[in-house]
Amino acid sequence: SKSLPVGWCADEDNFPRFMGAQLPGGNRTSASVRHYTHAGYEKCLAGKTVVFIGDSRVRYQYMHLARYLATKHQMRCNDFYQTIENQTSEGDEDCFLINHQLHGKKGASHWNAFYKISTDLLQMGGKQDGLCDCFRSVPFNPAQTYENRFNTQSTQYGNIRLVYLQHFGRIHMNKQYPPLRPFSLPMNDTGRCKPGECDGESRVDAFQGSLKETMWTILPMLNATHAFVNEGWAEMDVPIANLNTHSALSCAITEFQIAHPDIEVNLITHIPSRVYPSQRSGYTSQTNGGSSSFAERMKCPIRILDRFHAAENVPDSWYFDNLHVLSILNEEYNHELIEMICPLDDNLR
Repeated sequence: SKSLPVGWCADEDNFPRFMGAQLPGGNRTSASVRHYTHAGYEKCLAGKTVVFIGDSRVRYQYMHLARYLATKHQMRCNDFYQTIENQTSEGDEDCFLINHQLHGKKGASHWNAFYKISTDLLQMGGKQDGLCDCFRSVPFNPAQTYENRFNTQSTQYGNIRLVYLQHFGRIHMNKQYPPLRPFSLPMNDTGRCKPGECDGESRVDAFQGSLKETMWTILPMLNATHAFVNEGWAEMDVPIANLNTHSALSCAITEFQIAHPDIEVNLITHIPSRVYPSQRSGYTSQTNGGSSSFAERMKCPIRILDRFHAAENVPDSWYFDNLHVLSILNEEYNHELIEMICPLDDNLR
């Protein structure tokens, strides 16, 4: 296989894993790689409602997680085949869920077709039930684009609920979908729009709001136990803007956490853009230098799923465009997410 980036090593399945500061000078060892099994994911998430709020970079991590839970199979996309097997491949069928460049090749000529096909794909095998309050306008208009996903899965350990709320500036909640209506409706209730058909004529928003307003209003209504949130399109590519935007958000999260101690809210950072190499390799220098972590630079202390550092040294082939990553990083991010929810539990490996 090709050599792995600094800070990465291969686990027992020959899949790249990020070791970060545990590998000073780039030395690699697999001895201390944490690896969560599918049963470990189910044990950790059973009885919980985990909500993701953000833009497409958060969506694809959500889709990666939901598909793994449904199939017990970790995606192997082009990034894996190039890195480990030195060959070019579109990867598994699953990769369609986290790479919109594959939509046309899978029969989804438009985003609204993708919403339908992806909702069906997440339910393959009958392991999971899903709803998609989804529609994208043509031409694209963020104010008329909706994607709220609700997935439930029954396991031997209990039920798992995953929710993704799209944040393209404002968050919209359809009155016919959770949390305003039950997940399952009576057979004779046909008022709920289908995936890709939830346009302005087929939907009535019972709520529109900012991230802060959504936290206070919607998270309790969803009975959320954990949330991973960011400010969506509030900033895109500039590291210092990312830091400043989320530093301001940190105090809003802290205030909410005090009022709702039963809902654990975590900031999920953006993934660095490959448009600006300095954002990845020079992240610390562009945020006032030093070796302090993203968390240490927040105005208020909060929990953070930091997706910057794992991507700092990775090759461009681990992205499918300038902003979105493929299977290797999404799998790593979800391992880190599980460890945040259920830390240091050897029974989950």
